[in-house]
Amino acid sequence: TLAVRAYPVLMSLAAAALFWHTLRHPPSLIERFARLRHPALSPEGVGYCHRVTVIWTIFLLCNAAVAAATALWGSLALWSLWTGLISYLLTAGLFLGEMAVRPFLLRHRA
Repeated sequence: TLAVRAYPVLMSLAAAALFWHTLRHPPSLIERFARLRHPALSPEGVGYCHRVTVIWTIFLLCNAAVAAATALWGSLALWSLWTGLISYLLTAGLFLGEMAVRPFLLRHRA
């Protein structure tokens, strides 16, 4: 049913809202994570974390939009493929990519 297909949309929107909220009420979510390893984060590091939080917010909104589109107009197979595999792979790729880049960039900015 549509209610079941809406669940991933709502989860992505909720996560995007959390990231967006921390952009409006600093420190950003990514800065909070970064400060666990780099408590004395430089202003450049804070700016980097802010930009990454923006990227996550946009990514989550795009994921919600694609999940909604597949829920409304796609087949069950397409919706399942997006919400059950592709979105997880993209999320993991963004997470792992950022985790790989962050230490290099913050080493020079922290």
